[in-house]
Parts: sequence; structure tokens; C-alpha cells
Amino acid sequence: MSCVAISVKKKQKWVWVGVDRERGKVLDFVVGDRSERTGRRLYERLKGYQVKQLYTDYWRSYKAILPSYLHKASKAETHGVERVNSLIRHYLARFRRRSRCFSRSLEMMVYSLELLFFLKINGGPWEAIVS
Repeated sequence: MSCVAISVKKKQKWVWVGVDRERGKVLDFVVGDRSERTGRRLYERLKGYQVKQLYTDYWRSYKAILPSYLHKASKAETHGVERVNSLIRHYLARFRRRSRCFSRSLEMMVYSLELLFFLKINGGPWEAIVS
């Protein structure tokens, strides 16, 4: 799990991402603030994947959200998520520019992330998104 910051209508939003380290695939993501509530939303969505270990950085919310037997805080183990964060900034201009080169709609931002994650990064079929 990790976050990347973006701004929507001057209200900062965070993209929380869960990545399968072995396959390099994005399992799921949520967009919201940087609170425990948003982190719990992602954790609930990741429970269906039979996760064996969760690697995060040292953000304080992770300790409150994740069970200690699954959680390991270490910057050395978050390279998979950092790669995804880099791809977000590379492919989606709205995550790297402060100018008006993008729609400020939160809904459109989520659609853009879904397309990037499930078609480009995961290489999955369109049905994975619309079903």
C-alpha cells in the first residue's frame, strides 16, 4: 500500500495503491484523503486477494489500519508501489502538472487511473473494468 498526492479543485486527494510485488500488477486502489478511513477502504478491498504480507512506508495511519502480523514498515520493500507511482506521473499529465491541462473532476481522475492500471500496467481486458 502506498499513496501519491494530487490536487483536485484545491482539495488535496491521495491515491492509495495496492500492488502485487511478485507480478507487478495493481490489485486495487482508492482515492481520498490521507486519513485512516481511506486506508481502511483500500485494506477492505485487498482482503479478497489473500494477502500474505503488506509492505508500507512509515506513515502513521498504516499501524492503525493494518494487522501487525501482516504489516511490515520498510522503505526498502516499497519499490513496486514506487514504480507504479512513477508510471502514474509518466502517463497521466494531471498528476505532474499544476496547469489546467486536465479535467478537475474526481470521477474522471478515477476513470483515468482505472484505464492506466487495468489496461496498461496489468494488461487486462476491458471486461475487467466494466464488470
